[in-house]
Amino acid sequence: MHKHGIMHLDIKPENFLVKADNTVKLGDFGHSVNFLKSRKRTRSKHTSEVSINDVDEGDCSYVAPELLDFQPKVSFKADIFSLGLTLTEALTGNMMPKNGQLWLKIRTKKITSIFDFPNDKAIGKIINRMCTRKADQRCTLVDILSHPKLLKKFNFLHGLKNI
Repeated sequence: MHKHGIMHLDIKPENFLVKADNTVKLGDFGHSVNFLKSRKRTRSKHTSEVSINDVDEGDCSYVAPELLDFQPKVSFKADIFSLGLTLTEALTGNMMPKNGQLWLKIRTKKITSIFDFPNDKAIGKIINRMCTRKADQRCTLVDILSHPKLLKKFNFLHGLKNI
């Protein structure tokens, strides 16, 4: 989807659909934005950002900080943040809060200082990189797809190579 200029903007556990053959697909594109067709995109043809005015953010439990801060531009990195929280929930069994002190802490601190990632500091480290507050410091999808421990733990991530 990213290679086609689409930002999902509502990545969360409920939007991962498991088929009978255990293939996982991403669904619910109701909040997605196609930056190639965005009316407010910047002049550069190569940018991967859209104006905040073109964005309708998804579930507040998984939304990236830049969407909440009304940054003038948002990028694919917002999806990386949401994917990081989704993987955190799957690894720790802790549901992401919709508001409150924990919700705020998730958007301002390292994820590993909030949740315990038992027996795997390497996975905790990449999830920290996925969920860092500053979008330009987040890891890329290439980083995620080249992380052997993360791919082993979450086999469905192999399917993200097609997005």
